[in-house]
Amino acid sequence: MSIRDESYQTLQFNALATIDSLASTGDAAVIYDVLQPITVTRIGAVIGTAASTTAAVIEFDRRILTDSDTGRGTADVGTVTIPAATPAGKILYKDVQIDLNVGDQVVPQVVTTSEAGSARYFIEYIARHESAANQSDMIASA
Repeated sequence: MSIRDESYQTLQFNALATIDSLASTGDAAVIYDVLQPITVTRIGAVIGTAASTTAAVIEFDRRILTDSDTGRGTADVGTVTIPAATPAGKILYKDVQIDLNVGDQVVPQVVTTSEAGSARYFIEYIARHESAANQSDMIASA
């Protein structure tokens, strides 16, 4: 069976008071916790405010240790480029195929800024057929 035959699920955030600015570098306000073994198949951004005269670049980094940058990768989940003058309401995406394990986190971060603009990020994935017993960061409760 092909990976493309699976049922897709999406991680996204929409309830922030302010969505992520494309005009300053740094981590997004939301970090995605991986709670089951997954294969990420698509990453992307929903444009909230139009990007301005330069392209913005968003890296989706993988943390292998929850809430720690120890061992954090650089764009190892993928990179999304938001072209200059992209209007609000557009969705930009990149297809990827990256396995993540329980306890991992995905951290979107703006690494190249646009003079203006804002975005929300999303991750599409499929659950991997894996036993919790095989996940070193999962411990069954007594």
